[in-house]
Amino acid sequence: MKKSVKDFLAASGIVAAATLGAGIFSLPYVFLKSGWLAGFLYLALLSAAIIFAHRLHFAVLEKESGSGHLLGLTKKLWGKGAFTLAVFAILGGLILGLTGQLVLGARFITILVPGFSGYAMAIFWFAATFPLIFPPKRLLEIEIWGAAGVAVVALLIFFLAPAPFKIFSGAPLVSSNIFLPFGPILFALAGWTAVQPLYEARRKKYENFSPKKVLIFGTLAVVLLYAAFVLGVFGTAGSVSVDSVSGLSGTPQTLVALLGLLSLLGTYRLIAVEVKNSITSDMRQPQWFGFFIAVLGPVLLVFAGLNNFLTIVGLAGGVFIATEYLLIILNAKKILNLGGSRKVLANLAIAVFLLGAIYELYYFFRP
Repeated sequence: MKKSVKDFLAASGIVAAATLGAGIFSLPYVFLKSGWLAGFLYLALLSAAIIFAHRLHFAVLEKESGSGHLLGLTKKLWGKGAFTLAVFAILGGLILGLTGQLVLGARFITILVPGFSGYAMAIFWFAATFPLIFPPKRLLEIEIWGAAGVAVVALLIFFLAPAPFKIFSGAPLVSSNIFLPFGPILFALAGWTAVQPLYEARRKKYENFSPKKVLIFGTLAVVLLYAAFVLGVFGTAGSVSVDSVSGLSGTPQTLVALLGLLSLLGTYRLIAVEVKNSITSDMRQPQWFGFFIAVLGPVLLVFAGLNNFLTIVGLAGGVFIATEYLLIILNAKKILNLGGSRKVLANLAIAVFLLGAIYELYYFFRP
């Protein structure tokens, strides 16, 4: 294989690994409730917005010679208030992501070992957080393996589905829940954390690839996997459940639950480490406090009543991740001096992310 092809595939793997995650398990139910046409349109339009934002972020890194970290740039360009908002958005999104994985992991354990249903969350929490006491090693490799597990889940469920195109008769075209897909799909697509490693990889390791093509290919590969999973669940499940797995039965349910559990265990530590680092490095809090929030923060949210997987991913994606992308685009507008079509697209993306965040807040706090 030519080095240019190897570099391209390796770099695309970085993008896919940062994008694939627990959000995939919310998508079939979202498509059911919003309508399959609305679901696919959201998937297409938000993936285009994500690719555009990632390209802007990469261009910022090139102009800033790699020092364009989101938090640092936000503080430099907009001041301490915006920096606090950025930390809150990133930290809130990460903790909610852990909370969603905790709820989902417990459900997978219950499916695999029904007799342990009363202890499923405690078992998953212990298995996922225990490795935090050891020094982090090869975190990117762990993330790639976790993403590979999710990819295997998506492909297996599609190819095992007896009726893979049942969605077109099993779900409405559109429904009154037209805004429902925004948060969960944005949560599933968010992968801006790949841009910095991609920049470093191009500078130090994988030189022979086009960042534009890699960002497009890596994201679209994930989108196709998501579409395959949605089609596969509809074509297999007797009923489409919130977590996608409960409605399955027999071998497909066991396979999805097992591979899903392994992938969650592979990525949970990575997110927890990011939570701890955000608190200790960016907020300048003690190490013990960062460790405490990373380990117990998701548990406290579950006990506070935030235990619905769809609500969690909707809030995380629609509010916190949307805010992160708002900051990415606002920073790029100020640094890159966008003009022409890029300026129009940037303003359109800002409007989409802002309106989506407002809707999710309204939906969450409505009476």
